[in-house]
Amino acid sequence: MSRTRVRAEDLFCARCRRPVKIGAAHWPEGYLCAACRDHALETYGQCIGCGVDRLTPGLAPDGGRWCTDCAGGLGDFFCERCGREAARYQRGVCGNCVLAERLDEFLDDGTGRIRGELVPFYDEVRNVVLQAPPSVVAGMLGYHAVHTEAVAAQAGGTWKKYAPGDHARGPHAPSNL
Repeated sequence: MSRTRVRAEDLFCARCRRPVKIGAAHWPEGYLCAACRDHALETYGQCIGCGVDRLTPGLAPDGGRWCTDCAGGLGDFFCERCGREAARYQRGVCGNCVLAERLDEFLDDGTGRIRGELVPFYDEVRNVVLQAPPSVVAGMLGYHAVHTEAVAAQAGGTWKKYAPGDHARGPHAPSNL
């Protein structure tokens, strides 16, 4: 029976040098801990490789940011529902869409529709959910904001940059808006 040997340098995050768990994300620069991967998937800006303003999770040798394509194909991070390039939480869907789906389920009156008197409330809350920055989305999905911001600071960035999504309206929203 053969065993795969793990090198000592593989046991630490390539970005923050914290220990990583078996099964951690492996990117071209090495293994990433969950916190650094999450932070990378919430970092937006202009790619130094192609100049496009988009998700920039990759780190260039000079410290600049690369998009997923210029960084060596880190993966497909486009939401299957709204098309936003972001971390995907469930079934290929971004956090904003997951929260909007939960709102749809929560306010459903059992017939697949929102009660008429709740539609204005629904529209306002859904709009806030769909445009929320990543730190707010992380909090709504159960991640503690103080911990998330501390990890982001340790990784050398902030959670203040985010890409506003062009999210499609939910199935319960009035078509005249």
